Amino acid sequence: MNQVDTPHSSLPSAQVALAPEQPGFVHLRMHTEFSVTDGIVRIGEAVAAAAADGMPALALSDLSSLFGLVKFYRKCRASGIKPIAATDIWLESEKGEGLPARCLLVAQNHAGYLQLCELLSRAFLQNQHRAVRWCATSGFQRWAAPT
Repeated sequence: MNQVDTPHSSLPSAQVALAPEQPGFVHLRMHTEFSVTDGIVRIGEAVAAAAADGMPALALSDLSSLFGLVKFYRKCRASGIKPIAATDIWLESEKGEGLPARCLLVAQNHAGYLQLCELLSRAFLQNQHRAVRWCATSGFQRWAAPT
């Protein structure tokens, strides 16, 4: 570990151990060619760039889909990068108040991934507007914490 003198310690020669060098940034919002309306990034190129930068993880957050996740997962694992499943959605109020808001949903584990799949499936079946699938706030009530 690195050592550094601190001016705030009571002893002039006191030292504080610093954590090993950690990356300060991991991409959590990345749209690929699987985000048909706004993505131009190719998965292989993005994973190669992340590996070259020494990033430990990378998220795929295509707009309202998980279509590229299998390809992304395989490329990340082959490159030693932790793949993170995520998606960008448009969230609208059940009452239709105001404009929809963009929201990034990140799966924490396998159960979270399954919830993303269910939510996006419901959006595909019920809430297609202007070629973009919107999620209604009522879709989240199943997973809301009890009050």
